[in-house]
Amino acid sequence: MKKRYVALQYFVGWVLAAFSSCSIANIDTSLTIKPGQTLVIDESKSRLVLDNLVIGDNAKITFADGVNSWAVFANHAQIGNNVVIDGRGRNGQVGPKGASHLNSAPQCTIGNDGEHGENGHNGTKGVHVTLRLGVERLGNLTIDTSGGAGGHGGAGGHGQKSGLIKKCNGRDGGRGGNGGSGGKGADAGNISVSLWDNQDRGRGPHYLAAIVARASGGAGGTGGPGGQGGDVAQGYFENLGARVKKWWPAGDKGKPGLTGKNGTNGVGGQTVLLDIGRKTTASMRSATNNIGKGAVDDAGYNATATSERGSHHSKPIDDQVDVEQQLKGLIEEVRTLKARIKEMEGQQQ
Repeated sequence: MKKRYVALQYFVGWVLAAFSSCSIANIDTSLTIKPGQTLVIDESKSRLVLDNLVIGDNAKITFADGVNSWAVFANHAQIGNNVVIDGRGRNGQVGPKGASHLNSAPQCTIGNDGEHGENGHNGTKGVHVTLRLGVERLGNLTIDTSGGAGGHGGAGGHGQKSGLIKKCNGRDGGRGGNGGSGGKGADAGNISVSLWDNQDRGRGPHYLAAIVARASGGAGGTGGPGGQGGDVAQGYFENLGARVKKWWPAGDKGKPGLTGKNGTNGVGGQTVLLDIGRKTTASMRSATNNIGKGAVDDAGYNATATSERGSHHSKPIDDQVDVEQQLKGLIEEVRTLKARIKEMEGQQQ
């Protein structure tokens, strides 16, 4: 019994891995997002295999903290107008400023230095988005997986003014604090979209034109400015009598702080948009195998791929086996196997 239980677990895992380039964490009948609704994707919805996907006009999809990728296979997809998938990383926070000294130092003493500004925080990475959709309607869709910008470095604090000269040589003003370094811009997530026309209307090129994909690396934060050097108390003549005076010179103004270093920019993500034409097993296999690599061109259908970090290529598709029934059968088979595993787990306890 134990060997059979382990074998079933292995088979379910193998089926799920073979079905997609991403492991599938959730199998559902359908997902509907109402017009104007914002849906936050958490880990439980980060991998979806659906019979039906419906997204209404002006709907928005965002992602909870900790979700770094979203993969969806939908056999029937209806997507409205002005739909947004917002997988952008978060911008880093600005570094706090260094403290400045507003009052003068005590008499005949050097001014204190301004405190250094703190470094800006790093941006967070964009979410990887993978869509495999059998399209029945597509208005227009924007997918943005750009990396978050780095936070700017905090400004250095100003140096303190030197103390009053009273029968002493003047003291120097305090140095300005250094500016903090800018945070690093984060890498963008990759975008991989494969579409096929469920009704073979040859509208793939129209669908691809309705998608705007953005995957820019986050800009590095700007280094914070250095603080100003502290001023100095003025020198003065001390009257010693009998027309004799002594000069007490002022000190030197404090040196300004250094400007912080700029943060590095994040790397742009790869964007691949494919029209794989007909609903074929070979089409889906080719699209899966080419995630992040390039485009697949089915004879008589257009294929488009754009990438900031790679090139695209073409590959013919010959197999004409309909994938719809295979998808439904696979979903049902996996559900049955998962139910059987739960039953065996209950028997072992």
